[in-house]
Amino acid sequence: PAWRAAAAAFAEAAVAAHANSSPPPRLAVVGPKRAGKSSLARLAANTALAALADAGVPHPTIAWLDGDCGQPEFTAPGLVSLTRVAAPLFGGPGAARETRPVRSHAVGAPSPAPAPDRYAACVRSLATWHAENGGRAPLVINTHGWVAGAGLAATSALLAAAAPTHVLTLMSATPRRNAPAGAWWGAGEGVVAGELPALDAGGRAGGDVGAPDDPTSPCTASLDVKAGAWLPWARAAAGCPPWAAGPPT
Repeated sequence: PAWRAAAAAFAEAAVAAHANSSPPPRLAVVGPKRAGKSSLARLAANTALAALADAGVPHPTIAWLDGDCGQPEFTAPGLVSLTRVAAPLFGGPGAARETRPVRSHAVGAPSPAPAPDRYAACVRSLATWHAENGGRAPLVINTHGWVAGAGLAATSALLAAAAPTHVLTLMSATPRRNAPAGAWWGAGEGVVAGELPALDAGGRAGGDVGAPDDPTSPCTASLDVKAGAWLPWARAAAGCPPWAAGPPT
């Protein structure tokens, strides 16, 4: 219920902004790894699209700034991107998407860790481009799950550049996994921060998934999954069936 209420608030802001010809809202989703950030971001985008369509907005679109270079929504791992979304998003990261990003940058790794300064520059570039060219499309910002040290600084650079009007912070039941309390990204006036429970692997609020070093964790082989996501993406980029057996002909 808390997730649905947060998505509905963003959708209401999007409809009101269109009706008043005011700047569209910008929603950022922040939280630790495996907290459900992408799921909440998709829920917010889909809810806003439906609300804009119900309000009679012709050809409603949502801008999606994907700051998660480990499990991006529209590209292969290692990239950050900005995409215009005109249809509901179903399926998790890596699901087949017909939409191509309007702008993307290569971070060079499935995590900001090897090059946090480059990551920060890439996401700042995308946020600036949207501010100058995004038009009336509300913005949904999905972030990575590194919420300490250089990763937190990189996310702060993204949020400072995007100037979100709404920030949703997913909270794990394990305090050490959470981002700091308060507007640590240097928020300006009008930014709304709300805390929501994270979801565990079973979809229950307030739970926690195994830590990365836990051999029972379902995410132990996450790097292999990220590396494997390159193959269908590369085949699709070359015009080949993404899961065809054997080499392309």
